[in-house]
Amino acid sequence: MKRNVVWHLRFSQQARWTADLRRYVFSQISNVHDILEVGCGTGAVLSDLPDFDAPGSPVRLTGLDLDPDFLQTASAGLPGARFVLGDAHILPFSTSSFDLAFTHYLLLWVKNPLGALQECRRVVRPGGWVAAFAEPDYGGRIDYPAGLTILGEAQEKSLQRQGAEPRLGRQLKALFHQAGFKEIECGVIGAQWQSQPTSQELDLEWEVALMDVQDDFSQAEISAFRELYFGPNNDAENILFVPTFYAFGQV
Repeated sequence: MKRNVVWHLRFSQQARWTADLRRYVFSQISNVHDILEVGCGTGAVLSDLPDFDAPGSPVRLTGLDLDPDFLQTASAGLPGARFVLGDAHILPFSTSSFDLAFTHYLLLWVKNPLGALQECRRVVRPGGWVAAFAEPDYGGRIDYPAGLTILGEAQEKSLQRQGAEPRLGRQLKALFHQAGFKEIECGVIGAQWQSQPTSQELDLEWEVALMDVQDDFSQAEISAFRELYFGPNNDAENILFVPTFYAFGQV
């Protein structure tokens, strides 16, 4: 599949994982009319935000990303929003421009996550909110059967080589505190598997993992991993769990 297609499917999958959390967070905050997503990717999360009850003041959506191809896809899917090419470390917006700024699987990828959160705080009005809806912690990853553990360890090392901090999740509460937020809430997203993953979801998870580790193993080793991953009892027995943290706080 084309790069943008793969990533839009992946971002959409990740957006579904945090849908319940977003509904909970939005139930805790009010007076949100101007929303910024920092690291919006292809717009999968922005296009799935709840409608806010704000008579006379419609919600205005802005997405920022470093990847122009992602922004093109986002703009096509959400023509009513504004999309801006930019860096999370130096947000191209005036101070106190938004009621809410949020990230989604982003902070592990930035060089200075504290600086990015401080920039989010700067562009949000006093009394507004900043949220990090999802930051994984691969240090707590669980793979089963045991043969897949090697694959998980290789994926964590690959993320490090790509410049990510795969254990960012455990740092999230401290980062929000250091950035100066108040009324901070932090937790771990639940993992209740009430239904089996679809074949498309399994294929997508495998394709993303393969992109990370394909240079670390021989073709024979990858084939062996694939056999375990897609084995006859995969949907009933296999486990892949990465604890994923969230946090939000008030400016």
